[in-house]
Amino acid sequence: MALGVGLSRWGSYLGVQPVFLTDVLVAAGAGHCAAVRLTGRGRRPARGFGLGEVAVGLFALYAMAQFVLGGDHSLLALRDFAPYGYAWVGLLSGWALRASGPAQRAATARLLVIALYVHLVWVVVATAVPGLTTWLPMLPGGRARLLELRPDFDAAMLGVTASLSLVRFMRGDGRFAGLIAILCLGLAAGMPSRAGLLAACICCVLTLVLTGAAARRQGVVSDRRLLVFAVALCGAALLPMTRAGSKLFASFGLVETSSELGAVGVATMSAREKAWQAVIQYVADTHTRVFGSGYGINFVAESGAYIYLSGVSLVRSPHNYLIGLYARLGLVGVVLFLLVVAAAVRAVVRARSAIGSDDLLLIATIVPAAILTTAMMGVVLESPFGAVPFFWCLGILLAAGWDRPGYETDRPETVSAVAGSTVAVPATTSTVAVPATTSTVAVPATTTLLPTF
Repeated sequence: MALGVGLSRWGSYLGVQPVFLTDVLVAAGAGHCAAVRLTGRGRRPARGFGLGEVAVGLFALYAMAQFVLGGDHSLLALRDFAPYGYAWVGLLSGWALRASGPAQRAATARLLVIALYVHLVWVVVATAVPGLTTWLPMLPGGRARLLELRPDFDAAMLGVTASLSLVRFMRGDGRFAGLIAILCLGLAAGMPSRAGLLAACICCVLTLVLTGAAARRQGVVSDRRLLVFAVALCGAALLPMTRAGSKLFASFGLVETSSELGAVGVATMSAREKAWQAVIQYVADTHTRVFGSGYGINFVAESGAYIYLSGVSLVRSPHNYLIGLYARLGLVGVVLFLLVVAAAVRAVVRARSAIGSDDLLLIATIVPAAILTTAMMGVVLESPFGAVPFFWCLGILLAAGWDRPGYETDRPETVSAVAGSTVAVPATTSTVAVPATTSTVAVPATTTLLPTF
Protein backbone atom coordinates (compact mmCIF):
# COMPACT_ATOMS: atom_id res chain seq x y z
CA MET A 1 0.00 0.00 0.00
CA ALA A 2 2.66 2.53 1.03
CA LEU A 3 4.76 1.57 -1.99
CA GLY A 4 1.83 2.10 -4.36
CA VAL A 5 0.72 5.50 -3.08
CA GLY A 6 4.26 6.74 -2.47
CA LEU A 7 6.10 5.72 -5.62
CA SER A 8 3.20 5.27 -8.04
CA ARG A 9 3.69 3.27 -11.23
CA TRP A 10 7.48 3.29 -11.39
CA GLY A 11 7.79 2.11 -7.78
CA SER A 12 5.52 -0.88 -8.35
CA TYR A 13 7.80 -2.08 -11.16
CA LEU A 14 10.96 -2.17 -9.06
CA GLY A 15 12.42 -5.63 -9.47
CA VAL A 16 13.15 -8.01 -12.30
CA GLN A 17 10.33 -9.09 -14.58
CA PRO A 18 8.18 -11.09 -13.91
CA VAL A 19 8.90 -10.71 -10.16
CA PHE A 20 8.41 -7.18 -8.87
CA LEU A 21 8.77 -5.63 -5.44
CA THR A 22 5.00 -5.25 -5.12
CA ASP A 23 4.47 -8.99 -5.42
CA VAL A 24 7.31 -9.72 -3.00
CA LEU A 25 5.82 -7.41 -0.38
CA VAL A 26 2.34 -8.87 -0.82
CA ALA A 27 3.75 -12.38 -0.37
CA ALA A 28 5.71 -11.23 2.69
CA GLY A 29 2.58 -9.71 4.22
CA ALA A 30 0.63 -12.90 3.63
CA GLY A 31 3.42 -14.95 5.15
CA HIS A 32 3.58 -12.68 8.20
CA CYS A 33 -0.17 -12.96 8.81
CA ALA A 34 -0.01 -16.74 8.41
CA ALA A 35 2.94 -17.00 10.82
CA VAL A 36 1.18 -14.88 13.44
CA ARG A 37 -1.95 -16.97 13.07
CA LEU A 38 -0.15 -20.31 13.30
CA THR A 39 2.12 -19.40 16.21
CA GLY A 40 -0.60 -17.65 18.18
CA ARG A 41 1.56 -14.59 18.76
CA GLY A 42 0.15 -11.05 18.80
CA ARG A 43 -3.40 -9.90 19.36
CA ARG A 44 -6.25 -12.04 18.25
CA PRO A 45 -8.83 -10.46 15.92
CA ALA A 46 -11.65 -8.79 17.85
CA ARG A 47 -14.33 -10.51 15.75
CA GLY A 48 -14.89 -12.65 12.70
CA PHE A 49 -15.37 -11.68 9.07
CA GLY A 50 -18.30 -9.45 8.11
CA LEU A 51 -20.53 -9.82 5.08
CA GLY A 52 -18.45 -7.35 3.08
CA GLU A 53 -15.29 -9.35 3.68
CA VAL A 54 -17.16 -12.50 2.67
CA ALA A 55 -18.00 -10.74 -0.61
CA VAL A 56 -14.30 -9.92 -1.11
CA GLY A 57 -13.43 -13.56 -0.45
CA LEU A 58 -16.03 -14.79 -2.92
CA PHE A 59 -14.76 -12.39 -5.57
CA ALA A 60 -11.17 -13.52 -5.01
CA LEU A 61 -12.14 -17.21 -5.01
CA TYR A 62 -14.18 -16.85 -8.18
CA ALA A 63 -11.33 -15.07 -9.96
CA MET A 64 -8.92 -17.80 -8.84
CA ALA A 65 -11.32 -20.56 -9.88
CA GLN A 66 -11.52 -19.06 -13.36
CA PHE A 67 -7.74 -19.30 -13.62
CA VAL A 68 -7.38 -22.77 -12.10
CA LEU A 69 -10.23 -24.31 -14.09
CA GLY A 70 -9.42 -22.46 -17.30
CA GLY A 71 -7.50 -24.04 -20.10
CA ASP A 72 -4.73 -21.42 -20.27
CA HIS A 73 -2.14 -21.30 -17.46
CA SER A 74 0.54 -19.35 -19.32
CA LEU A 75 2.32 -16.30 -17.93
CA LEU A 76 0.05 -14.17 -20.10
CA ALA A 77 -3.04 -15.71 -18.49
CA LEU A 78 -1.45 -15.23 -15.06
CA ARG A 79 -0.91 -11.58 -15.92
CA ASP A 80 -4.61 -11.27 -16.79
CA PHE A 81 -5.57 -12.91 -13.49
CA ALA A 82 -3.26 -10.85 -11.26
CA PRO A 83 -5.38 -7.67 -10.99
CA TYR A 84 -8.32 -9.69 -9.67
CA GLY A 85 -6.12 -11.95 -7.55
CA TYR A 86 -4.97 -8.90 -5.59
CA ALA A 87 -8.42 -8.96 -3.95
CA TRP A 88 -6.85 -11.31 -1.39
CA VAL A 89 -4.96 -8.27 -0.10
CA GLY A 90 -8.28 -6.95 1.20
CA LEU A 91 -8.72 -9.98 3.44
CA LEU A 92 -5.16 -9.62 4.76
CA SER A 93 -5.56 -5.93 5.62
CA GLY A 94 -8.94 -6.54 7.24
CA TRP A 95 -7.56 -9.34 9.39
CA ALA A 96 -4.61 -7.17 10.39
CA LEU A 97 -6.89 -4.28 11.35
CA ARG A 98 -9.04 -6.46 13.59
CA ALA A 99 -5.92 -7.84 15.26
CA SER A 100 -4.41 -4.38 15.76
CA GLY A 101 -4.57 -1.83 18.54
CA PRO A 102 -4.75 1.98 18.49
CA ALA A 103 -0.96 2.35 18.50
CA GLN A 104 -0.57 0.05 15.50
CA ARG A 105 -3.28 1.83 13.54
CA ALA A 106 -1.75 5.23 14.34
CA ALA A 107 1.69 4.02 13.21
CA THR A 108 0.21 2.68 9.97
CA ALA A 109 -1.56 5.98 9.32
CA ARG A 110 1.69 7.88 9.88
CA LEU A 111 3.49 5.65 7.38
CA LEU A 112 0.80 6.23 4.75
CA VAL A 113 0.84 9.99 5.33
CA ILE A 114 4.62 9.98 4.86
CA ALA A 115 4.16 7.97 1.65
CA LEU A 116 1.69 10.55 0.34
CA TYR A 117 4.08 13.40 1.10
CA VAL A 118 6.94 11.51 -0.58
CA HIS A 119 4.70 11.17 -3.62
CA LEU A 120 3.97 14.90 -3.56
CA VAL A 121 7.67 15.81 -3.34
CA TRP A 122 8.83 13.76 -6.31
CA VAL A 123 5.81 14.80 -8.40
CA VAL A 124 6.71 18.44 -7.75
CA VAL A 125 10.30 17.76 -8.82
CA ALA A 126 9.26 15.83 -11.94
CA THR A 127 6.80 18.57 -12.89
CA ALA A 128 9.16 21.47 -12.19
CA VAL A 129 11.95 19.97 -14.31
CA PRO A 130 10.52 19.09 -17.74
CA GLY A 131 12.23 16.15 -19.35
CA LEU A 132 13.82 15.03 -16.08
CA THR A 133 12.76 11.41 -16.54
CA THR A 134 14.58 11.18 -19.86
CA TRP A 135 17.84 11.73 -17.96
CA LEU A 136 17.04 9.08 -15.38
CA PRO A 137 17.64 5.34 -15.85
CA MET A 138 15.05 2.88 -17.07
CA LEU A 139 13.99 0.41 -14.40
CA PRO A 140 14.78 -3.30 -14.94
CA GLY A 141 12.28 -4.83 -17.31
CA GLY A 142 11.83 -1.63 -19.30
CA ARG A 143 8.38 -0.88 -17.86
CA ALA A 144 9.03 2.65 -16.53
CA ARG A 145 11.72 5.21 -15.81
CA LEU A 146 12.65 6.49 -12.39
CA LEU A 147 10.27 9.32 -11.30
CA GLU A 148 8.15 8.80 -14.42
CA LEU A 149 4.71 10.37 -14.04
CA ARG A 150 1.51 8.43 -14.56
CA PRO A 151 -0.93 11.37 -14.91
CA ASP A 152 -4.22 9.62 -14.09
CA PHE A 153 -2.95 7.80 -11.00
CA ASP A 154 -0.66 10.59 -9.79
CA ALA A 155 -3.43 13.18 -10.09
CA ALA A 156 -5.73 10.88 -8.11
CA MET A 157 -3.14 10.47 -5.34
CA LEU A 158 -2.63 14.23 -5.28
CA GLY A 159 -6.37 14.42 -4.65
CA VAL A 160 -5.95 12.08 -1.69
CA THR A 161 -3.15 14.25 -0.27
CA ALA A 162 -5.29 17.36 -0.85
CA SER A 163 -8.20 15.76 1.01
CA LEU A 164 -6.00 14.84 3.94
CA SER A 165 -4.60 18.38 4.02
CA LEU A 166 -8.09 19.89 3.88
CA VAL A 167 -9.19 17.87 6.89
CA ARG A 168 -6.09 18.91 8.81
CA PHE A 169 -6.64 22.54 7.84
CA MET A 170 -10.25 22.42 9.08
CA ARG A 171 -9.09 20.76 12.30
CA GLY A 172 -6.43 23.42 12.77
CA ASP A 173 -3.61 20.87 12.50
CA GLY A 174 -0.58 21.75 10.43
CA ARG A 175 0.63 25.24 9.62
CA PHE A 176 0.85 24.67 5.86
CA ALA A 177 -2.04 22.21 5.37
CA GLY A 178 -4.12 24.66 3.35
CA LEU A 179 -1.24 25.56 1.06
CA ILE A 180 -0.43 21.88 0.52
CA ALA A 181 -4.03 21.22 -0.51
CA ILE A 182 -3.93 24.08 -3.03
CA LEU A 183 -0.57 22.86 -4.38
CA CYS A 184 -1.89 19.32 -4.85
CA LEU A 185 -5.02 20.44 -6.68
CA GLY A 186 -2.99 22.82 -8.84
CA LEU A 187 -0.64 20.01 -9.87
CA ALA A 188 -3.59 17.70 -10.60
CA ALA A 189 -5.27 20.35 -12.74
CA GLY A 190 -2.05 20.88 -14.69
CA MET A 191 -1.78 17.22 -15.70
CA PRO A 192 -3.34 16.06 -18.98
CA SER A 193 -5.54 13.37 -17.41
CA ARG A 194 -9.23 14.23 -17.09
CA ALA A 195 -9.84 11.01 -15.15
CA GLY A 196 -7.17 11.99 -12.65
CA LEU A 197 -8.58 15.49 -12.27
CA LEU A 198 -12.09 14.10 -11.81
CA ALA A 199 -10.77 11.70 -9.16
CA ALA A 200 -9.05 14.55 -7.32
CA CYS A 201 -12.25 16.61 -7.32
CA ILE A 202 -14.32 13.64 -6.11
CA CYS A 203 -11.82 13.10 -3.28
CA CYS A 204 -12.26 16.67 -2.05
CA VAL A 205 -16.05 16.68 -2.42
CA LEU A 206 -16.34 13.36 -0.61
CA THR A 207 -14.09 14.64 2.17
CA LEU A 208 -16.19 17.77 2.63
CA VAL A 209 -19.41 15.73 2.68
CA LEU A 210 -18.13 13.24 5.26
CA THR A 211 -16.56 15.81 7.54
CA GLY A 212 -19.63 18.03 7.12
CA ALA A 213 -21.87 15.29 8.47
CA ALA A 214 -19.77 15.12 11.63
CA ALA A 215 -19.72 18.92 11.93
CA ARG A 216 -23.52 19.14 11.68
CA ARG A 217 -23.95 16.53 14.38
CA GLN A 218 -21.64 18.51 16.63
CA GLY A 219 -23.42 21.74 15.75
CA VAL A 220 -20.14 23.44 14.85
CA VAL A 221 -19.19 25.03 11.53
CA SER A 222 -15.71 26.59 11.76
CA ASP A 223 -14.47 29.63 9.88
CA ARG A 224 -11.82 27.44 8.29
CA ARG A 225 -14.52 25.20 6.86
CA LEU A 226 -16.34 28.18 5.34
CA LEU A 227 -13.04 29.32 3.83
CA VAL A 228 -12.53 25.90 2.26
CA PHE A 229 -15.98 26.08 0.65
CA ALA A 230 -15.24 29.56 -0.72
CA VAL A 231 -11.94 28.45 -2.24
CA ALA A 232 -13.63 25.33 -3.64
CA LEU A 233 -16.23 27.45 -5.43
CA CYS A 234 -13.50 29.61 -6.97
CA GLY A 235 -11.60 26.50 -8.05
CA ALA A 236 -14.72 25.03 -9.66
CA ALA A 237 -15.18 28.20 -11.67
CA LEU A 238 -11.59 28.05 -12.94
CA LEU A 239 -11.64 24.29 -13.66
CA PRO A 240 -12.81 24.52 -17.31
CA MET A 241 -9.80 26.74 -18.05
CA THR A 242 -7.31 24.01 -17.18
CA ARG A 243 -5.95 21.48 -19.65
CA ALA A 244 -7.56 18.42 -18.11
CA GLY A 245 -10.68 20.38 -17.10
CA SER A 246 -11.34 21.47 -20.69
CA LYS A 247 -11.16 17.85 -21.89
CA LEU A 248 -13.28 16.63 -18.97
CA PHE A 249 -16.13 19.10 -19.41
CA ALA A 250 -16.17 18.73 -23.19
CA SER A 251 -16.22 14.92 -22.91
CA PHE A 252 -19.49 15.00 -21.00
CA GLY A 253 -21.00 17.82 -23.08
CA LEU A 254 -20.96 20.31 -20.21
CA VAL A 255 -19.23 22.98 -22.29
CA GLU A 256 -19.01 23.67 -26.00
CA THR A 257 -16.07 22.18 -27.86
CA SER A 258 -14.33 25.45 -28.57
CA SER A 259 -10.71 24.35 -28.18
CA GLU A 260 -8.40 21.72 -29.58
CA LEU A 261 -8.21 20.02 -26.18
CA GLY A 262 -11.99 19.92 -25.94
CA ALA A 263 -12.21 18.33 -29.39
CA VAL A 264 -9.63 15.73 -28.38
CA GLY A 265 -11.62 14.95 -25.24
CA VAL A 266 -14.85 14.44 -27.17
CA ALA A 267 -13.14 12.28 -29.82
CA THR A 268 -11.42 10.13 -27.20
CA MET A 269 -14.60 9.52 -25.23
CA SER A 270 -16.51 8.67 -28.41
CA ALA A 271 -13.82 6.19 -29.46
CA ARG A 272 -13.82 4.50 -26.07
CA GLU A 273 -17.60 4.13 -26.10
CA LYS A 274 -17.33 2.36 -29.46
CA ALA A 275 -14.59 0.12 -28.06
CA TRP A 276 -16.76 -0.79 -25.05
CA GLN A 277 -19.69 -1.65 -27.31
CA ALA A 278 -17.43 -3.84 -29.45
CA VAL A 279 -16.18 -5.75 -26.38
CA ILE A 280 -19.70 -6.29 -25.02
CA GLN A 281 -20.90 -7.55 -28.39
CA TYR A 282 -17.88 -9.84 -28.74
CA VAL A 283 -18.53 -11.52 -25.39
CA ALA A 284 -22.19 -12.02 -26.25
CA ASP A 285 -21.36 -13.53 -29.64
CA THR A 286 -18.41 -15.79 -28.78
CA HIS A 287 -18.55 -16.50 -25.04
CA THR A 288 -21.06 -16.74 -22.24
CA ARG A 289 -22.26 -13.52 -20.63
CA VAL A 290 -22.43 -15.24 -17.25
CA PHE A 291 -18.79 -16.34 -16.95
CA GLY A 292 -16.97 -14.23 -19.55
CA SER A 293 -14.04 -15.20 -21.73
CA GLY A 294 -11.58 -16.05 -18.96
CA TYR A 295 -7.85 -15.35 -19.02
CA GLY A 296 -5.29 -15.52 -21.79
CA ILE A 297 -7.58 -14.23 -24.53
CA ASN A 298 -6.95 -10.73 -25.80
CA PHE A 299 -10.61 -9.81 -26.19
CA VAL A 300 -9.68 -6.23 -27.10
CA ALA A 301 -7.87 -7.46 -30.21
CA GLU A 302 -10.33 -10.26 -30.96
CA SER A 303 -13.30 -7.89 -30.82
CA GLY A 304 -11.59 -5.24 -32.93
CA ALA A 305 -11.93 -2.72 -30.10
CA TYR A 306 -8.23 -1.89 -30.33
CA ILE A 307 -8.96 0.10 -33.49
CA TYR A 308 -10.85 2.64 -31.40
CA LEU A 309 -8.21 2.77 -28.66
CA SER A 310 -4.54 3.03 -29.55
CA GLY A 311 -4.72 1.13 -32.83
CA VAL A 312 -2.19 -1.38 -31.46
CA SER A 313 -3.42 -4.96 -31.21
CA LEU A 314 -1.28 -5.64 -28.12
CA VAL A 315 -3.64 -3.55 -25.93
CA ARG A 316 -5.46 -5.87 -23.49
CA SER A 317 -7.73 -3.48 -21.62
CA PRO A 318 -10.79 -1.57 -22.86
CA HIS A 319 -9.98 1.37 -20.53
CA ASN A 320 -13.00 0.69 -18.35
CA TYR A 321 -12.67 -1.63 -15.37
CA LEU A 322 -16.27 -2.85 -15.34
CA ILE A 323 -16.23 -3.59 -19.08
CA GLY A 324 -12.95 -5.47 -18.73
CA LEU A 325 -14.26 -7.31 -15.69
CA TYR A 326 -17.38 -8.32 -17.62
CA ALA A 327 -15.29 -9.57 -20.52
CA ARG A 328 -12.98 -11.61 -18.27
CA LEU A 329 -15.29 -12.87 -15.51
CA GLY A 330 -18.78 -12.26 -16.87
CA LEU A 331 -21.83 -11.06 -15.01
CA VAL A 332 -20.88 -13.16 -11.99
CA GLY A 333 -17.64 -11.22 -11.57
CA VAL A 334 -19.36 -7.86 -12.05
CA VAL A 335 -22.07 -8.65 -9.50
CA LEU A 336 -19.54 -9.86 -6.90
CA PHE A 337 -17.40 -6.76 -7.40
CA LEU A 338 -20.40 -4.44 -7.07
CA LEU A 339 -21.37 -6.23 -3.87
CA VAL A 340 -17.90 -5.47 -2.50
CA VAL A 341 -18.22 -1.79 -3.48
CA ALA A 342 -21.71 -1.58 -1.95
CA ALA A 343 -20.43 -3.10 1.29
CA ALA A 344 -17.59 -0.57 1.36
CA VAL A 345 -20.04 2.32 0.89
CA ARG A 346 -22.13 0.95 3.75
CA ALA A 347 -19.02 0.70 5.92
CA VAL A 348 -18.14 4.34 5.17
CA VAL A 349 -21.61 5.43 6.21
CA ARG A 350 -21.38 3.47 9.44
CA ALA A 351 -17.90 4.77 10.29
CA ARG A 352 -18.46 8.35 9.08
CA SER A 353 -18.30 9.85 12.57
CA ALA A 354 -14.65 8.76 12.89
CA ILE A 355 -13.43 9.55 9.37
CA GLY A 356 -12.84 13.25 9.96
CA SER A 357 -10.60 12.60 12.97
CA ASP A 358 -8.86 9.39 11.91
CA ASP A 359 -6.24 9.61 9.15
CA LEU A 360 -6.23 5.86 8.52
CA LEU A 361 -9.98 5.72 7.93
CA LEU A 362 -9.86 8.87 5.82
CA ILE A 363 -7.16 7.45 3.56
CA ALA A 364 -8.96 4.09 3.36
CA THR A 365 -12.11 5.92 2.26
CA ILE A 366 -10.62 8.35 -0.25
CA VAL A 367 -8.10 6.10 -2.02
CA PRO A 368 -10.64 3.55 -3.37
CA ALA A 369 -12.91 6.35 -4.55
CA ALA A 370 -10.02 7.98 -6.40
CA ILE A 371 -8.74 4.77 -7.98
CA LEU A 372 -12.18 3.52 -9.02
CA THR A 373 -12.90 6.87 -10.69
CA THR A 374 -9.76 6.68 -12.81
CA ALA A 375 -10.41 2.99 -13.53
CA MET A 376 -13.68 3.87 -15.27
CA MET A 377 -11.63 5.65 -17.96
CA GLY A 378 -8.29 3.88 -17.74
CA VAL A 379 -6.32 0.82 -16.69
CA VAL A 380 -5.19 1.85 -13.19
CA LEU A 381 -7.16 -0.83 -11.35
CA GLU A 382 -5.78 -3.48 -13.70
CA SER A 383 -2.24 -2.66 -12.58
CA PRO A 384 -0.52 -3.57 -9.29
CA PHE A 385 0.03 0.05 -8.25
CA GLY A 386 -3.74 0.57 -8.39
CA ALA A 387 -5.15 -2.83 -7.43
CA VAL A 388 -3.10 -3.33 -4.25
CA PRO A 389 -3.97 0.04 -2.62
CA PHE A 390 -7.59 -0.32 -3.74
CA PHE A 391 -8.22 -3.70 -2.17
CA TRP A 392 -6.03 -2.93 0.87
CA CYS A 393 -8.20 0.09 1.67
CA LEU A 394 -11.42 -1.82 1.04
CA GLY A 395 -10.26 -4.43 3.56
CA ILE A 396 -9.66 -1.69 6.15
CA LEU A 397 -13.09 -0.17 5.57
CA LEU A 398 -14.96 -3.47 5.66
CA ALA A 399 -13.20 -4.54 8.86
CA ALA A 400 -13.73 -1.14 10.48
CA GLY A 401 -17.38 -0.39 9.81
CA TRP A 402 -19.41 -3.56 9.32
CA ASP A 403 -20.55 -4.04 12.90
CA ARG A 404 -21.46 -1.65 15.68
CA PRO A 405 -19.61 -0.21 17.46
CA GLY A 406 -16.93 -1.57 15.16
CA TYR A 407 -13.73 0.39 14.63
CA GLU A 408 -14.47 2.96 17.34
CA THR A 409 -14.33 0.34 20.07
CA ASP A 410 -10.90 -0.67 21.30
CA ARG A 411 -11.83 -3.07 24.03
CA PRO A 412 -8.88 -4.79 25.73
CA GLU A 413 -7.98 -8.04 24.06
CA THR A 414 -7.14 -11.18 25.99
CA VAL A 415 -3.59 -12.43 25.62
CA SER A 416 -1.59 -15.10 27.36
CA ALA A 417 0.63 -13.87 30.19
CA VAL A 418 4.04 -15.35 30.86
CA ALA A 419 2.75 -17.30 33.86
CA GLY A 420 -0.22 -18.62 31.94
CA SER A 421 -2.87 -16.30 33.40
CA THR A 422 -5.19 -14.12 31.34
CA VAL A 423 -4.61 -10.39 31.24
CA ALA A 424 -6.33 -7.41 29.58
CA VAL A 425 -4.38 -4.88 27.53
CA PRO A 426 -5.62 -1.27 27.85
CA ALA A 427 -5.84 0.68 24.61
CA THR A 428 -3.47 3.52 25.47
CA THR A 429 -1.02 2.26 28.09
CA SER A 430 1.93 -0.06 28.20
CA THR A 431 0.96 -1.86 31.36
CA VAL A 432 -1.19 -4.93 31.64
CA ALA A 433 -4.12 -4.88 34.03
CA VAL A 434 -4.83 -8.26 35.58
CA PRO A 435 -8.40 -9.19 36.70
CA ALA A 436 -9.50 -7.99 40.16
CA THR A 437 -8.37 -11.10 42.00
CA THR A 438 -4.73 -10.78 40.92
CA SER A 439 -1.99 -8.18 40.90
CA THR A 440 -0.78 -5.85 38.16
CA VAL A 441 1.96 -7.03 35.82
CA ALA A 442 3.99 -4.63 33.67
CA VAL A 443 4.52 -5.80 30.10
CA PRO A 444 6.61 -3.83 27.54
CA ALA A 445 4.44 -2.25 24.87
CA THR A 446 5.29 -3.02 21.26
CA THR A 447 4.15 -1.07 18.25
CA THR A 448 4.02 -2.88 14.92
CA LEU A 449 2.54 -1.87 11.63
CA LEU A 450 -0.35 -3.33 9.73
CA PRO A 451 0.94 -5.00 6.56
CA THR A 452 1.07 -2.00 4.20
CA PHE A 453 3.03 -3.76 1.41
